[in-house]
Amino acid sequence: MTRTCIKELLAQRVSEPQLVAAMFTLDYIDSFNIMRVVDRLLVAGYEAPSLFALAGELHPVASEWQPLLTKALQELGIPTLSRYDAARVIAREIAKMILERSLSPLEGANLLFSAVFCVEEFRREVTIFDELACALEEPNGERRSFDWLSGEEIEGMVIEEARKLVEGTEQGRHLKQTL
Repeated sequence: MTRTCIKELLAQRVSEPQLVAAMFTLDYIDSFNIMRVVDRLLVAGYEAPSLFALAGELHPVASEWQPLLTKALQELGIPTLSRYDAARVIAREIAKMILERSLSPLEGANLLFSAVFCVEEFRREVTIFDELACALEEPNGERRSFDWLSGEEIEGMVIEEARKLVEGTEQGRHLKQTL
């Protein structure tokens, strides 16, 4: 999935400012989707003077909307997120989509790993999703360490790992508990 698709998918999911802060930190908000993000926050009931100012922008330009978004997040009490914490928020959001079945296990595993791949210190914590996606994409080929499992069993593992990520529990050797 392309970075543009990830941006749009996340923008459609905005219902809380913490996801917006994570998207902003990892550059998943741009001049094309900022108005959708602002609209989603307003519809969800969030209010801040800078958020209202953003909503009034007719032709958002990064040099104008980025400082306003930063200020709006501050007004809403959302701290600036580290890249690691932003990756965790985005990974959890995508894991929720897997659990809701709005993404198939294969799509979700690929999307989750792709979305946070840019954060090197977090990447190793979600490697299991990449490994499971590879196993699903090559059902008759080499599945590395999953060659004894059926496709359905591997999909079940993706769903279980997504559940652990959402709940914040440890994912064996791949995910340490944080946040």
